[in-house]
Amino acid sequence: MFRKRHPQMGASPGTLSIHSDSPMPFVHVIDYSPEELHEHDVQRIADLKPFVESPSMCWIDVQGFGDEKILREIGNLIDLHPLALADAINVPQRPKVETYGKHLLWITQMVMPQAGHRIRTEQVSLVLGPNYLITFQERYGDVLDPVRERIRAGKGLMRKSGRTISPTPSSTLSSTGTTRSWRTSASTWRNWRTRSLQGLIRNCSSRSTA
Repeated sequence: MFRKRHPQMGASPGTLSIHSDSPMPFVHVIDYSPEELHEHDVQRIADLKPFVESPSMCWIDVQGFGDEKILREIGNLIDLHPLALADAINVPQRPKVETYGKHLLWITQMVMPQAGHRIRTEQVSLVLGPNYLITFQERYGDVLDPVRERIRAGKGLMRKSGRTISPTPSSTLSSTGTTRSWRTSASTWRNWRTRSLQGLIRNCSSRSTA
């Protein structure tokens, strides 16, 4: 049975109900294309802006809900609907998939093995945008390290879908001070983004429910 933490009676829609013992948010970003990968721990939410606006793929992982200001900064950065943010943060929710404008919200349960043959479940919320995925997790630690390792190693669709992109002076992509040139059509980027995001979500969701 779900025991949801409801906002106080009379609170406006979109109010966040955060448990007093929730840890401070730890934000980590993996930004990748078929040939490049950049990985950072994020100290300022404003530093995420170049990643969510770049043509490459971006996975932003948020662990810990202990600072509402930081969570709202993330929502504002990507123009996430307040109700979608509230669903992601006000745990637990029943598993569901909902569309909020340009975003798709997917809420599921992550199963984590514990000592003594026990298991622990935790909600993980996935927010899918045009070229990024944001995962919201209430606590530190998860079962997604194999997904991270596949991205780092360049294995599977998540990194290899865009191999046909070839360098040319026709356009430029700048990342962390290094400018690289690519020739690609808008449809090629869209198709690669779609396949990469589908692969990332498929791997995250399969690991969270395994």
